[in-house]
Amino acid sequence: MAIQIKNKAALAHRLDQQTYKGEIRKDPDYYITCVVMDERKPFTITFNPVLLDKKIEKYGDRLILPNVTK
Repeated sequence: MAIQIKNKAALAHRLDQQTYKGEIRKDPDYYITCVVMDERKPFTITFNPVLLDKKIEKYGDRLILPNVTK
């Protein structure tokens, strides 16, 4: 059973209540976005294709490359 928090100070610090107010950087068009199938929660990473070998070494079979057809 979930516990309701009525303390406004504690509520403001919850991660699902926070929003980013800074500038969001636009990645260059040649960057690639891949999915990493983590045991706990899958996530995406965007990086320069030059670093692809290092990412494959780091994530191994968990790294799913996008199907790029150009």
